Amino acid sequence: MNAAAKRLLTTALLTVVGSSGCNAILGLDEGQTLCDATWAHWTPDFEPNYETTSNSALETTTRLRWTRRPSGVMTFEKAKAVCEEATIDGEDDYRLPTRIELLSLIDYNRERPIDRGIFLIGEGDRIPIWTASAPKNKPLAVGGATPLNDYRLTVDVASGQVVAVDPALAASVYQSLCVRVEGVKIAEKTNGCADRYVSEEGGAVLLDRETGLRWEEGGEDDEAPTWQDAETRCNGLSLAGGGWFLPTVIELSTLVDEASAEGRPAIDTRFKGRGFNYWSSTQDASRPGQKWAVSFYNGVVSSVSETGSDAPPEEIPRVRCVRR
Repeated sequence: MNAAAKRLLTTALLTVVGSSGCNAILGLDEGQTLCDATWAHWTPDFEPNYETTSNSALETTTRLRWTRRPSGVMTFEKAKAVCEEATIDGEDDYRLPTRIELLSLIDYNRERPIDRGIFLIGEGDRIPIWTASAPKNKPLAVGGATPLNDYRLTVDVASGQVVAVDPALAASVYQSLCVRVEGVKIAEKTNGCADRYVSEEGGAVLLDRETGLRWEEGGEDDEAPTWQDAETRCNGLSLAGGGWFLPTVIELSTLVDEASAEGRPAIDTRFKGRGFNYWSSTQDASRPGQKWAVSFYNGVVSSVSETGSDAPPEEIPRVRCVRR
């Protein structure tokens, strides 16, 4: 079955599932209401298609319209205000993007992962971009200082790295891209997508109805000291008939729950897991021998040695497999 036919079949299956909460779709239709902007409502492997004006760019799958030129460097609060006060092409409902929204612009297969033909980022620009995402209940250890409870995530669009930063520091001044959703709505109040995942195979498999991906429920104690260990485990997994893969960094990032409860990893409670790095299949395009890993403590994305040599002994990376 070719990719187009597979996607049509998956779309049909998701439509049958149906729900009043999450969207049960691949891609967005005019007039829908999204339950939460912190979740992906699209297939992670979509091919970007932009409709541009001189000031903005609409990506037609995600229905996100972006400012094309980043702001100058500024504090988080200033960047937030600039977006909320902006009127661009006659529209005034712009805001800072969430982590997953900004990651929808990143192509990890490229050394320069954001499309600079669409986004007018200069060679000398300071590259980290603010997001609105602030992981809750996830104190951040900063040297010997008191753990930091209020921090933000930034996305380095020159590499794809997601970094946690203290917005109160004088050095924390970064650029921003503003975003709005076009043709769809986001609920003002939400508890997240309570019906996002459908349990299959007696709970051993969870279908994400908004991305079309199937995930193994496990991953709590599945240590994989090296990237090769992780890939071997997924390729050999016989669960529900096999056909499993090590997920890409974007696929893995769609699982991150920034508002998970204190003491819980940053993932829906229906999954088993720990707040460690999880391996992705994605090569760091600019650093041979490095792979991207996603932290299920707070959503940080980092480049790590595929040998696992830079992981502390008490934090051996984990693995969770996906079926597309």
